Amino acid sequence: MISRTSAGSKPEKARRILGWRPRPAADAVVDCARSLLEHEIV
Repeated sequence: MISRTSAGSKPEKARRILGWRPRPAADAVVDCARSLLEHEIV
């Protein structure tokens, strides 16, 4: 598992500077599964 700070930045900085907001994990998992199926990886 990669720690939140291993990339040298923290999520707060992305939120503050870029207005980044993480999407719900469930949405990310479903989108990943759809992409894998679309590209015939699974």
